[in-house]
Amino acid sequence: MKRKFILKVLIFMTIGSIQFGWIQKLLTPDWNDAGLTNIAISDTERTIHGIDALAVDELDVVFFGSSHVYCGVSPMELYKNYGILSYVMATAQQPVAGSYFLLEKIYETHCPQTVVLDVSTMFSEVTLPYWRYILDNLEFGALKYRMAKEYLRAGMATGESDGLFSVMFPIIKYHSRWVGITKDNFQPKSRNLYTNGQHMINRIVSSPYSIEDVMYETQMLSDYHSGMLTESADGVFSQNTICEALYTPSVTEENLKFLKEIRRLCEEHGSRLLLIKIPTMQVPQWYEPAWTPVKSSIISSIAADNNLLFLDMLYGCEPLVSFVTDTLDWGCHLNSFGAKKISDYLGGYLLENNLAESRSSLLYSEFLQKYEKVYSMMELQTTDVFGEYIDMLRKRKNDSTILIAAADDYISGLTPEDYGLLKELGLELIDQGGGRDSYVGVISEGKTIYEAVSDYEIAYQAEIANVDVEIHSRNGWMKDPGASVTVDRQEYAMSQIGLNFVVYDHETGLVIDSVVFNTYDMAKYCSRDYARGILLLRDYESALCFDGW
Repeated sequence: MKRKFILKVLIFMTIGSIQFGWIQKLLTPDWNDAGLTNIAISDTERTIHGIDALAVDELDVVFFGSSHVYCGVSPMELYKNYGILSYVMATAQQPVAGSYFLLEKIYETHCPQTVVLDVSTMFSEVTLPYWRYILDNLEFGALKYRMAKEYLRAGMATGESDGLFSVMFPIIKYHSRWVGITKDNFQPKSRNLYTNGQHMINRIVSSPYSIEDVMYETQMLSDYHSGMLTESADGVFSQNTICEALYTPSVTEENLKFLKEIRRLCEEHGSRLLLIKIPTMQVPQWYEPAWTPVKSSIISSIAADNNLLFLDMLYGCEPLVSFVTDTLDWGCHLNSFGAKKISDYLGGYLLENNLAESRSSLLYSEFLQKYEKVYSMMELQTTDVFGEYIDMLRKRKNDSTILIAAADDYISGLTPEDYGLLKELGLELIDQGGGRDSYVGVISEGKTIYEAVSDYEIAYQAEIANVDVEIHSRNGWMKDPGASVTVDRQEYAMSQIGLNFVVYDHETGLVIDSVVFNTYDMAKYCSRDYARGILLLRDYESALCFDGW
């Protein structure tokens, strides 16, 4: 009788523990932010757990650091061009202590040949929320407990603390999130990260600065040690000298301690430690993590003192990226086009210095196929040269439906060469239009299934690739000229003067691009809706690469 009672208690406790864990998981943020409103926290859960998909011998190089790393390094490019098996274990403003504990997690199942640490956060003070992004995604256990203790110690130093139980049992902190739960929270979320930690971002926002600007501003700030304050209070004037250095970056003792702990951990497991810096192009007045010659010199000294390799890819190399085309936010982070260039340089460096070897992997090859499809889609979304865009459409037309509608006037800026490209795409009537004529073209699975030109408006409706499509073109002679392209009753056309393109991908069943080229003008300026493009990219990536969002 006593045994039955004990058995019932054990069963009850087991079921209760499972239910508690499920509810806690439901309420705890996974920090898989699908959008780019905050690039800092997207895909954190997948980053931390995606490495579990790799076999014990499928990891030679692992990268740690902040958002500069997951924006600026591409494991798939390293594998494609050099056969390097790598993973990016970077998180938003990753504390150096966080890098240490995540490295411990990796050593539980893998033994990388080289550990690479970006030094951006070596100069950062403790910012507790960024610890939680890691802690909330660690399994309950000894590793999480030890990181939690370090987190609480750091919190006491700054007067902040969540409490040990809140860290170990996140439901305490996030219990009120139940009011925002939707059916999407109950959907399975894939931990399979096909990029091995890189975040795919195709936004292009150029930096307003050059490397000379950054060096000049840094020098001016470093040399400025005093200022004058002139005041008037109740008619009494006074002047005071202010002696305060404006720019004195330094590595904190805490960060230096954990850097040495990372080095010790690497030595214990026979790994090499490489310090790197992903390029940024911002001035320190506006961006605290801005990489400057002063910071570079400090890290160089630390590396020399600790017998570590340091690769500065801004001040220690020839220019590797363009801060006109390869940055996503005015020079603070690289986009995926910049990451491709950085990874190409890194791959050569790693092999030349015997920090990695070239190997093959069926899993990496599978991931690479998905990566290349997403990268190709991002190129399509960012191409702003008319001829290049038409060439890209020609290469992918067999797997897509291309919907084209003219607005107002589409011919005035087109040249014979442009018409030649459009003919190669499969459009036979487009050169028959006159000034301000309407035009509609539809290409599906490589065939032109409808095309029309008119000096009146054109309306077309059909079911194509299992979706309802409606297209309207109103020329410059009509009242309210414009263009409309709806797919399943959702409007996608930019409806601006020129040729409006909408591209529908058959593999995923999704619209992947919407753009207009002002072909009324010889320059054929390109216009896109950036916010919509981000959503199209994320939906495509999710449908193609993730089993559940």
